[in-house]
Amino acid sequence: MPAPIAAIILAAGQGSRLGGRAKPALRIDGVSLLERLARGLRDAGVAPVRAVIGPYADILMPLAQRAAIAPLAQALPDASLADSQRLALREHVRAHPDHDLLLVLADLPLLDANAIADLLAQWRACAPGADSLRPRVDGAPGHPLLLS
Repeated sequence: MPAPIAAIILAAGQGSRLGGRAKPALRIDGVSLLERLARGLRDAGVAPVRAVIGPYADILMPLAQRAAIAPLAQALPDASLADSQRLALREHVRAHPDHDLLLVLADLPLLDANAIADLLAQWRACAPGADSLRPRVDGAPGHPLLLS
């Protein structure tokens, strides 16, 4: 039987390419990207859902609470993506060592339950002992990343 899958959304970016705004708080049809991702993950059968939240905590924490996302505070003031990934991995191993991990960037507005379900089906079809699955788009590595 395959391991259950937990997700951690990486939502601690600086938003510098967006003029210093919290990308996960952007809305599509009135729903924030953070909430849309949480819904898509749960609809695809992924749980629990957590999120690394950094400099925009005042904006993102209420969204996380509304979406029933457990927050992980990124305390480093100028944290890089690698810093958030390390925090996510450390916390995942501590809290859910029996789950595989889906690491999701918070700024993927088109990632929905169908795309996630397709990725999970590919994961379950991997050869025994596979330790990761990363989508490729036109030959380039993409997201989200699945880890055993």
